[in-house]
Amino acid sequence: MNGARPLRWALGACAAAALLFFWTGQSDAYGSPRLAALALTAALAWSALWTRPGWRRTPLDAPLAGCLAAYLASIAVSADPFLGVVGMYSLHTYGLAGFALCAAVYLACAWSDEPDQPDRLLLSALWAASASAVYGLLQKLGLELFAGVRASGSGRLIGPQGDPVPFGACLLLFIPVAAHFWRDPAPSRRAAGRVGGALVAAALALTVSRGAWLGAAAGLAVYLWLVSPAVSRRRWLLAIALGAAGAVAAAALLRPTAKASDSARLALWESVARSVPRHPWLGEGPDTVQSIVRRERTDAFIRALGPSKTQVSAHNDLLQIAATMGLAGLAAYLWLLLGAWRCVSAALKDGRHRSSAAAIAGSLAGLFVQAKVNPVPLEAMVLAALFLGLCARGAPRPARVLPLKLAAGGACAAVFVLGLWLCRADRQFLRARSYEAAGRPAPALKAYRAAVSLNPYEFHYRLNAARYTVSLAVANPNAEVRLALIEEAVESGREGVRRRPALADGFAMLGSYLLLAGAHGAPPRLDEAAPALDSALERDPSLPALLENRMKLAQAVGDAPRAEALRARLEVVTANR
Repeated sequence: MNGARPLRWALGACAAAALLFFWTGQSDAYGSPRLAALALTAALAWSALWTRPGWRRTPLDAPLAGCLAAYLASIAVSADPFLGVVGMYSLHTYGLAGFALCAAVYLACAWSDEPDQPDRLLLSALWAASASAVYGLLQKLGLELFAGVRASGSGRLIGPQGDPVPFGACLLLFIPVAAHFWRDPAPSRRAAGRVGGALVAAALALTVSRGAWLGAAAGLAVYLWLVSPAVSRRRWLLAIALGAAGAVAAAALLRPTAKASDSARLALWESVARSVPRHPWLGEGPDTVQSIVRRERTDAFIRALGPSKTQVSAHNDLLQIAATMGLAGLAAYLWLLLGAWRCVSAALKDGRHRSSAAAIAGSLAGLFVQAKVNPVPLEAMVLAALFLGLCARGAPRPARVLPLKLAAGGACAAVFVLGLWLCRADRQFLRARSYEAAGRPAPALKAYRAAVSLNPYEFHYRLNAARYTVSLAVANPNAEVRLALIEEAVESGREGVRRRPALADGFAMLGSYLLLAGAHGAPPRLDEAAPALDSALERDPSLPALLENRMKLAQAVGDAPRAEALRARLEVVTANR
């Protein structure tokens, strides 16, 4: 069919980008550049589909539309719509952009010729996974191939994902795929399965990610269950269950922090669950878990992680969706999972490719298990979308669907532009940090300002820029220059409140720097500082610095009862360090 080979190459490039692509030329080497690369490869796939008149109806068509509607409704009522569209810095998994990208990748693969020969794309993806595993293993040996990559302080493999948890989430998808090719009658494919499986398994083991281990065990068990004779199934399941239990037990010895991690995860789930009754129908907005945790974190959470720590993910997909997108989002997500099950079930009935479909079923089951205890990275979601697309069955329908092609291709192009914008701002942030480390204040301050100007919504930039500005101000002997720099930080706080009113940080910046400006000769503005700090405490009632500043302000204005209440809360928080 028209464009079959370019489309296949584009889909293969998408899998390779998910597994291998990162760029050290910016502060966030993994998130935004990979978002741009994935969007570019998806856009290329849709350009190859442009002249093809056929399409396939799939079990995910209606659920995807339902999820899109849930996203739009949740963003419409969200206090942080920017986050709902873009997603968290360096992750981008749960924002609308990430969802649109995954949906476009799934449909491009479903409409291609690859579902008729799924092993081609699975094999190329396995080779890419093997290459990522080799890179991770080289890191373990101290042979880092790229300058600027920071090794994991714990010694765990980070691979091309930059973190052991996302790396493990990507690798676990390929344990069932490797097992599938291990059984292939063709010698070359059987060798690929054995070599790739050994490399992926070795790298997966060294991530010491227990969620990924459990997911890999579950995925392999599902695959063997589906392809083994009935008499062998019980033996396979028993062996895998014992192996998984032993692996998780070994992790407790390999990771001294494993017990603390478990208690922190339980406290995190409790904290996030407390927010669900507040906004039961549409949630607080996609990917707003960090704001939820900062407001709702319990004393148990503070004891586990400290009063200044938070989390950007609920570490459970169902709880994540329920808290951020409400019951409507959760219903749409469960509908999507049902559609995925129907899609894979239809593929399993195809006798020609039952083993391929069983491998995909195992991969998706493994990711489903992993998502119950760990966040799922965008790259793993894109790979899952590709795998689901390979399960699309049914003859292509000879109809022109220009509006949908325009929408899908336009969405990929828009996400690509978004990724480039994020990369450009992050490049300036890297320059600022480099200049700061080199002791060059003038270019560092200029680069910080450029990063905030390019992306005024990203508080990661705004907070660091304000902190550095204030540090320069305090060290400057000229009172006029000192006050001007502090006022710049104050104005940045005001702008932060306007841009992201749901966050505590803008209010905290505004209140704290107003007090600092007053201490350095500016007219006192307590009538503005006090409400700002109060608003910050509403959004983060357990942050020690906030409690201290508001307590000092209460003492300064003679509000003894408020000062005493804040002091008591500060004692409780610091006692839980």
